[in-house]
Amino acid sequence: MRRIYLIRHALPDQPPGKKRCIGSTDVPLGTLGKLQAVRLGEYMKTKPVSEVFCSGLSRAMETARAISQDPIIVPDLREMDAGEWDGLLFDEIRQKWPEIYEKRGTDPNYPIPGAEAIEQGQIRFAGAVEAILQKTGGDIAIVAHCTVIQSFLSFVLGTDVKKCRDYRLDYTGICTIGYDHGGYSVLDMNEIPVVPLTDALCESLLTAAGAPLEHCRNVAETADRITRELMAAGISLDREQIHFGALLHDIARKEQNHTDAGAQWMDALGYPEIADIVRTHHDPDTDEICEKTVVFLADKLPLEERFSRSFSKCTTEAARDAHGRRLEAALVLKKKINSLCGKELIP
Repeated sequence: MRRIYLIRHALPDQPPGKKRCIGSTDVPLGTLGKLQAVRLGEYMKTKPVSEVFCSGLSRAMETARAISQDPIIVPDLREMDAGEWDGLLFDEIRQKWPEIYEKRGTDPNYPIPGAEAIEQGQIRFAGAVEAILQKTGGDIAIVAHCTVIQSFLSFVLGTDVKKCRDYRLDYTGICTIGYDHGGYSVLDMNEIPVVPLTDALCESLLTAAGAPLEHCRNVAETADRITRELMAAGISLDREQIHFGALLHDIARKEQNHTDAGAQWMDALGYPEIADIVRTHHDPDTDEICEKTVVFLADKLPLEERFSRSFSKCTTEAARDAHGRRLEAALVLKKKINSLCGKELIP
């Protein structure tokens, strides 16, 4: 039996705090989407796919390239066209078509002006999948879009296509379809790719986010050194959590409120323990020696140089107060660690 991995593309770029109606509108991946694509590519290394196909829309192509450098573009794998709503913010849609917008709130199949009918989209997409299968052998991956994949699931399961949106499909969610002697079966629905962190994966994530790779490597090396000494002194610590937390601590360095943004990304990718380290690496919520505070201190060394440099950026009283609080936390940790290790590990 052959397997078809139907994959929804990663998260596209959206205006901050807004949502856009995206059908045939070409929107690239946002930063979190790029990270999701990296994670998907790592996960799909475990699947013996012979070829990778995608629609010609940027968000699908970018996602597919994380699996294969040369995915094959099939135009009929595109998302359903949303007609006059396509590409507009939902706030704009609500203002221009209030009655239709309200009706679609209770009936998602209420027609959008000029939009492709869901039945037609199902026929188009299913035909494209069948044509791909006739030209290939072995297992394949198809990176496409939410509604067309949902419509195909309805086709395979023999259910009403107008209810296909009930099938949940998250970004990079994988639906595995069996294909045997011309017949289809659903083997798995909306599998979220989860992979353990490695140095290579962390560096790929950092690169995708445009993070300061060399700085993150240096902080990880420093955190590893402190961890070894503390564990030798009898302190129980999660070595891997510290290492990967230190590697990824500045993944959102280009973003405003980068600690919160990075933590949200790590949570979304399925690494909550790393998210906690990323969230607190700039301002710890404890002065106890633990995974979070080891990364915090490793990021602030050498203390005198780092805090002197950062103080010059503090232009408000609140910023100077926060700077003082962080310096005091670092000095307390330094004293504790040096006392436990019996030497001046932290100069």
